Amino acid sequence: MAAAIGCDGAVRWSSGFGSADVARGVPATPQTVFHVASLTKTFASIVLLQLVAEGRISLDDPVSDYGIQLPGDVRVRHLLSHTSDPPPGGRFRYDGDRFALLDSVVRRAGGQPFEEAVVERVIFPAGLTRTAPSSLATEGIDTAAIRASLAQGYDAAGRPIAYPGQVGVSAGLLSTVVDLTAYASAIEENRLYPPGGRALAFAPTRSTSGRELPYGLGWFVESRTVGLVSWHFGSWIGNSALLVLAPARGASFALLGNSDRLSTPFPIQDGVLESSPFAQAFVGWLEQGEGCGT
Repeated sequence: MAAAIGCDGAVRWSSGFGSADVARGVPATPQTVFHVASLTKTFASIVLLQLVAEGRISLDDPVSDYGIQLPGDVRVRHLLSHTSDPPPGGRFRYDGDRFALLDSVVRRAGGQPFEEAVVERVIFPAGLTRTAPSSLATEGIDTAAIRASLAQGYDAAGRPIAYPGQVGVSAGLLSTVVDLTAYASAIEENRLYPPGGRALAFAPTRSTSGRELPYGLGWFVESRTVGLVSWHFGSWIGNSALLVLAPARGASFALLGNSDRLSTPFPIQDGVLESSPFAQAFVGWLEQGEGCGT
């Protein structure tokens, strides 16, 4: 795995641990490229809210307008906030497959697949040099360098596995921990979300009964003594990820691995950030006053 802490737009600390490729004896470093799994959803949040700002979609559009057939009156915001289960808006349930239906919204409203939109709207504007769709079919990105630095994935028994090749709003991007801290900085500097978009994405969704839920629009969110914390995890058979943003402290924490062990052992998909000991260590570091700015 690899990890990095960003402070006020710069990498304060980074390190690699273990192997990126066991058979070839390649160590993991902060420059190792990993599959980021569901961290892709945060990139999709930016793309979708840009389309909202451009008047191409409304968060209250019925998803049926985009060829998506689901029971009940499901709106775009319900898919984006994981609240599309009947009755829509009634409760939070993390569901990557439901979120993936937003691919159709991006394609129909934006006129291009997410794979192209995310490069034009997020990766290039943020200046990310080692982040790309896993298809590696993108012009303007050094795909040879990304391939050369890509970690081998391993299942729970330590056997090498092939990564899935599909790319969509729910998963499919590659990145490094250094690029993810740059991505966090670009968000904090308001270079990616449209005006008001970041606040909208980071605001906890409220259920139809008024209960505050642990998810905003493409991000998990919670209030801590260090201010609002926005975060997301990623998990698949051969990779796992975590990205935590503490905007009030100008701090971010990125963690990427080539197995599922950073996510699967913990109930993180329920919105319990502190179930991850890695996240707990980072947030504790901030809360004890030992973080950025000290």
